Amino acid sequence: RCTGTVGLDSAPGCLRSGNNSMHAALNLAYHMGARNVCLLGLDMRIAPDGRTHWHDGHPVGRMRADTLRDKMLPYFDALAEALAEQGMRVVNASPGSAVRCWPVITHAEAFGRAPAREAA
Repeated sequence: RCTGTVGLDSAPGCLRSGNNSMHAALNLAYHMGARNVCLLGLDMRIAPDGRTHWHDGHPVGRMRADTLRDKMLPYFDALAEALAEQGMRVVNASPGSAVRCWPVITHAEAFGRAPAREAA
């Protein structure tokens, strides 16, 4: 059950959405007991060719940059804080990601080929 957009819902069977599937998936990972999460493909940007997803996008129409900026990105900060308080470590291995609340690492670091570094 979706109980809102902001933060983390720790009640069993409940999720906060952040208006996007990655936010909800992180809340679900918390419920499933994940302690370490590596994000891949969380760029939260519109590509130069206008694409917003690796697939054909959503039938509702083209996503606008202000949708990402105003209705999705702001909710990650509260989630990051709540997950850290619960002991979940999250890193972002998405080159050029607009999400900056978790340490950004390279793919080599994510797959154990180089040491992780702190967020910029």
